[in-house]
Amino acid sequence: MILITLSWQVILAILIMCYLIWFIGKQITIMAKRKK
Repeated sequence: MILITLSWQVILAILIMCYLIWFIGKQITIMAKRKK
């Protein structure tokens, strides 16, 4: 049970990190387009 919960936490953490990186990247591209 402990291993399953740990793996779920790791998967969730990776998903959140990937989403944050994607969101920040999108924001940067929007800012770059606005500057031009």
